[in-house]
Amino acid sequence: MGAHHRCLGFPSGLPYSTDRGKKSVNRQALDDLKQQIPLMSYLQAHDWHPARPLSRGRWMGLCPLHEDHKPSFLVDPHKDLFYCYGCGRGGDVIRFAELYHQVRFSQALVLLRQWRGAEPLLQEVTRFYGLQLHRHSEAVAYLYQRGVRSLELIEYMRIGYAPGGCLRGWLMQLGHSLATLRQAGLVAGVDYDAYVHRIVFPLEGNLYGRSLSASAPPHRFLPGADSPPAAQSVNRRVGTAERAMRREFPDARVCLHPAFSTGTGGNHGLAMGGHARR
Repeated sequence: MGAHHRCLGFPSGLPYSTDRGKKSVNRQALDDLKQQIPLMSYLQAHDWHPARPLSRGRWMGLCPLHEDHKPSFLVDPHKDLFYCYGCGRGGDVIRFAELYHQVRFSQALVLLRQWRGAEPLLQEVTRFYGLQLHRHSEAVAYLYQRGVRSLELIEYMRIGYAPGGCLRGWLMQLGHSLATLRQAGLVAGVDYDAYVHRIVFPLEGNLYGRSLSASAPPHRFLPGADSPPAAQSVNRRVGTAERAMRREFPDARVCLHPAFSTGTGGNHGLAMGGHARR
């Protein structure tokens, strides 16, 4: 596995699903987009974590494109290319967006451009809500009752709390306009915070919120995410976090699905892991 795979060094041609001949593709515009969105940053924003380093700055990890139990996903950050030895697929950040989101070339470009524009704001929101979590005992109690008691897990998933009534003012102090916050879906109604009394964490360029109130809809996302794909993303992220925590913190044995899963059936009650039962 020391040599570069051929898919990590294609000299020309675009390995995308674009309909050649039907629509011209501005190569310079694509190169600019890829420079603005490094592959490694996009992978890590979608919960990919390198498992071990290789030579020349490359990394191996579990493949996010299929059920993978042994690291087979090779990433070359210097070339901004990936290749999976398990499923045989590879390419750049645009190709990854196509495969990961299961969309066509043009849709992948739209998703990447949206992510590029929304990511800095979303990072600020995530950081703000992360600071709020331990300032509100009801949020900590909710996580504790559902078996989410590990600080490492909370930091890993970047879990925070949206109390409501304070995000808008803070973001506007940072220079974000009210129009920008409305467009992003962070402000709703008569300019109130859209997320109120919710456990939140970032999710594939979006923000998931789980209500602590029985009188409010249990799940909330920023606009632009249809319910079924968004629900699948929550379940996939929760599953990814569970697997990673079992590898890194085997004694915790925390079960997150009952606390955060978007399944409509069953009980969203206690999710007791090993420590929670004690």
